[in-house]
Amino acid sequence: QQQQQQQGAVLPLLVGEQPLAFSLEAWRSVDETLGASSTKAFARCLGSAALTSKDGLPCVDLTGDDAALELVDAVQGTPLKDGFATAHGFTVEVWVHVEAAGGRLSRDAFRNPLASRHGNASGWELRLLRSGGAVFLATVEGVHHEVEGLAPGCWGKNGWTHVAGTLENCRLRVFVSGQLLAEQCLPDAPRSPFEGPFYIGRNPVWNDRGLPCFLGAARVAAATLDLGSFLPEPPTLQQQQQQQQQQGAVLPLLVGEQPLAFSLEAWRSVDETLGASSTKAFARCLGSAALTSKDGLPCVDLTGDDAALELVDAVQGTPLKDGFATAHGFTVEVWVHVEAAGGRLSRDAFRNPLASRHGNASGWELRLLRSGGAVFLATVEGVHHEVEGLAPGCWGKNGWTHVAGTLENCRLRVFVSGQLLAEQCLPDAPRSPFEGPFYIGRNPVWNDRGLPCFLGAARVAAATLDLGSFLPEPPTLQQQQQQQ
Repeated sequence: QQQQQQQGAVLPLLVGEQPLAFSLEAWRSVDETLGASSTKAFARCLGSAALTSKDGLPCVDLTGDDAALELVDAVQGTPLKDGFATAHGFTVEVWVHVEAAGGRLSRDAFRNPLASRHGNASGWELRLLRSGGAVFLATVEGVHHEVEGLAPGCWGKNGWTHVAGTLENCRLRVFVSGQLLAEQCLPDAPRSPFEGPFYIGRNPVWNDRGLPCFLGAARVAAATLDLGSFLPEPPTLQQQQQQQQQQGAVLPLLVGEQPLAFSLEAWRSVDETLGASSTKAFARCLGSAALTSKDGLPCVDLTGDDAALELVDAVQGTPLKDGFATAHGFTVEVWVHVEAAGGRLSRDAFRNPLASRHGNASGWELRLLRSGGAVFLATVEGVHHEVEGLAPGCWGKNGWTHVAGTLENCRLRVFVSGQLLAEQCLPDAPRSPFEGPFYIGRNPVWNDRGLPCFLGAARVAAATLDLGSFLPEPPTLQQQQQQQ
C-alpha cells in the first residue's frame, strides 16, 4: 500500500464471469470476431485511489482530488483497447456511488469524467450531470458530439447507480439505471480515437477534471451490449457469502506478492528451475465454506462439517502442483484460527487435516493437535512418516496461529508460531505423491476427516522456505484501511 501511494499500484483484473474479491468486474476487450473475451488488463491505482467498502460493497475509493484508475493491456503494456474506432462499436458501463444531490460534482459536466479516453479533438468520454443523469461524448473527424440523458435526483437515491454509453454503427446512446435516456446519430465519417491513457474517474489530459465517487464494478467492451447484457449490480460481501453457502464459489487466487482483499495470500507453484512464481490457481469453496471476518480479519470460514477449499491450477484445470515429489522439496504454511483449548478438534490428529494431498499410502498432510501443535506427514515408498511438534495451549492464545511444514532433501520439519518444533530425516527412497485433489480443511479421500477452523492466509511452494520467508500475519481490515 505504501508502494501504491509512491508509484501507483497494479491491481490485476481477471477476464471472466467472476468478479475479483473487491468486486471490480473483469474489464473486457473482445477481438474483431466478437468472440469470447481474451484480453487481460491491469488497473493501476493513481494518486489516492484505494480499495475500501461502501454500503457493504467492496469497491475503489476515487473521492480524492488526485484519484484515478488507469487501465492497461497486460500483454502489450498499452492502454486497453475499447473498440471505439471499429465497425462493431463499443460499450462502457460503470456501477458508481455518488453523494446525494450530486455531492461534490461540478455544475459543468465536462469536469465530471466517469470513464475517459478523451483528448483535444479526439476520443470519447462518459460524464455525470450534477443534477442527475449522464453525458456520452464521441469524436468524429475531430468534432465532439454529445448525447445528454437526464435523470433528476438519481444520485444517492438507491446508493449505487448504473451508468452506460454505447456506440452502434452511427447510433450514440446513454443509459442510467438501466433506462435508455437519449440517443442521436453521428455523422457517417471517420471517428477520431485518442491514443493516450484510458482513465476511470479522471480525464487523462486535463488533470483538474476529476469525478469524486466510489467505483463498484465496470466494463468496457469492443461490442455494443443491450440492456439485458449489462453488468448486474455487484453483490455486497454479505450477499457473496450467502451465494457461496448456496452453491460454492470460485475464488480467483493470483500469483504474486499482494494478497487478495480477503487476505488469502497467493498460492504459488514454482517451476523446476525455481524461477519466479508463474502458476495461476483457483480455490473452490466446497460445502459451507464462505468468506467471513474473524477478529477484524477477512478470512474463510471452514467451521462447517462439509466445508473445504479445493485448489486447482487455472491453466491445466488440475490440482495445484506442490513440489512434494521433486528434488527441491516443498513448503506448506497456513495462518489459522482455532477455538481455545482446541475447541472442536478431534483427539486423533489424523482427523484434523489442515492442508492435505493425502490418500491411501500416498501423499502428504499437515495436521493439528488438539492439545496444541501440529503433525506433518510425508509418504515414502507407500509408507507414511510423521513428525510431531508440540505447542501446548497454543490455540486461541493470540487468535491467529502460523503452522507450517517443510521438506528439504530428506529433512521433514514442522513449525508452529514461527518456531521449529521437530524434524526427522526420511528414508532415501522415492516419495509417493497423491494424484487426487488438493484440499484445505479436509482430507480429499476421507470426507469425515475435517478441521473446523478459520483460514486467514496460506501458501504452498515448490521450494523449501526458511523462517524469514514465511508469510507474515495478514492485516485486519482496520489495519488495511489505516495503511491505505
